[in-house]
Amino acid sequence: MKIFVVVVTYNRLNCLKKVVAALGRQTSRFEQLVIVNNSSADGTDIWLKSLVMDNLIVLNQANLGGAGGFSTGVKYAYENGADWIWMMDDDVYPNADCLENILKWTSISECIHPIRFTSDNKYVESESYLYPKLYHVYSPTNYKSFSNGKSFVPINVGCFEGMFISRRVVSKIGFPDSRFFIGGDDVVYGYAASFYTNPILIASAKMIRERSSEVYPPISPMYLYYQTRNFYLINEYLVECNDSNFDIFIRYVVYICRSVLFLLRVLLKYPNKIKFSVSIFRGVCDCFVKKVGSTY
Repeated sequence: MKIFVVVVTYNRLNCLKKVVAALGRQTSRFEQLVIVNNSSADGTDIWLKSLVMDNLIVLNQANLGGAGGFSTGVKYAYENGADWIWMMDDDVYPNADCLENILKWTSISECIHPIRFTSDNKYVESESYLYPKLYHVYSPTNYKSFSNGKSFVPINVGCFEGMFISRRVVSKIGFPDSRFFIGGDDVVYGYAASFYTNPILIASAKMIRERSSEVYPPISPMYLYYQTRNFYLINEYLVECNDSNFDIFIRYVVYICRSVLFLLRVLLKYPNKIKFSVSIFRGVCDCFVKKVGSTY
């Protein structure tokens, strides 16, 4: 079984060092570590050149965002014979037995996710399900399943903070969509995978985020912009569910209402209200003119 690990990095050298160290402590072996460097300007390239690792592959490219990075990395892994691909950002750190515990579930699912905690040990909401008619992602039993003794829960979305996916499923759904840049690409990738396997979230494999739960607001203006802009790309995937025109219309109505409600939240609670408000407004405008890639 050939396992390729794909890590995408951009200007977070200190975090990347921790990720590489955590991967070096894994109790199960992997074939190749593929690091996609999105033109980092913080010395990442120099540090990567200094590493002495037989199984390290570095792919340097322009900054194509997380989506473009994972598209490049997964494509490389697939074309070089990976049986399984383990994806992660440059600021999440797998426990030493994370891969070992993931591998115990490969007979059950071909799209497996570890659970994640923040650096201050708060559970990251992951028991999520996508209702495609409205593009509504919800977590009705968040962590209750695990606290009640379940060892795994089914989900139908994805997260690139640890997604472990098989070659067979990648052959069916293709590579991550670089048009997203960031925001929503992993959600729909997991959703696409759910038509060919049963994605699961498992309790025994754990990863720790660099980010604390105390950071507020939880997203940046840039990320909010892409989350808002990328709705039409997400809608392209959901249309594959044999939607009627009415379903598409309702989804866009919900999208506008959700954007307005988030704008109200920004105006009531967020610092930098102007910057966040502009991000939402620009995101909605760029959604309707169908912009892709790096447009922030």
